[in-house]
Formats: sequence, C-alpha cells, structure tokens
Amino acid sequence: MEQLRFEFALLPTSDGKSNIYCVTSITTKDQKMFAIPEEIQSVGLHKELIKTSAYNKVKNSLKKRYQTRKVWIKMSDEPSKIYVDEDGNLQFGEQFLEEIEQKVTSGGQVTDTQSLEKLFLKLIEGTQEIKKTKFKIYCREVCD
Repeated sequence: MEQLRFEFALLPTSDGKSNIYCVTSITTKDQKMFAIPEEIQSVGLHKELIKTSAYNKVKNSLKKRYQTRKVWIKMSDEPSKIYVDEDGNLQFGEQFLEEIEQKVTSGGQVTDTQSLEKLFLKLIEGTQEIKKTKFKIYCREVCD
C-alpha cells in the first residue's frame, strides 16, 4: 500500500469573501512534488480524501486563511486508482499532474520555487491594494 503526502490549504474563494479547503499539491515517497491545478483544488472534488481521519484533523487544524498542512495518507485501492495510474503517474480528474521543480539549497534543504513565487505575487498584490487605498483617501482629502 502506497503513501502520498497531500498539502491542504485554507484559501479565499474567487469572490474573496469566504474560505475554502483545498488540496494544493501531492508529494511521493521519493520527494517528487506535483501541483494540483487551481480549478480542481477544492477539497469537495476529492471525495476519497474527505473520508479519511487525516482530513478531519487537517480541517480542525486550519483556522486562518493561507494556513497549510502536509499529511501522509495511505492509498488503499480506491484512492490509489484516483491519484495514481497503472504506470505510476500521478493524476486527478482525467489529467496528469505537473511536477513542481524543487531546488536544493547549499544547506541541503529543498525549496519549492513555485510556492515562493506565489507568496511573492500575493505580497505584491497586497502592496498594490494598500497603495490604491491610500491614493483614494488622499484624493478625498484633496478634492473635498
């Protein structure tokens, strides 16, 4: 029985008003990480994972937006067919998952470059929103 490491995250919905539990990546025993495309990240689509006790613990652990948890889950026959094809390729929803390139630092640690890029983009977006808000406040003060 194979084990896979699933990364769960509590992310904002497209309207930004509420949160949704998502599966963002899957890692194999040999440390290969695969990204789940955004359109199929909602945990509601991963019915076999919802049934596990690990998911219940993850759900209880994630309280704030953008928090993540990575947990190992044993793949019995049914979940294994959903996430791994007969040749050992990772898949979900009739599509193969893309491997995320990881770089090893001089200290021997593995870094996920795509996650760092996503965090950087969120930081930039947040900074731009703050600038827009300050500009609107400034315009109101000057125009009044």
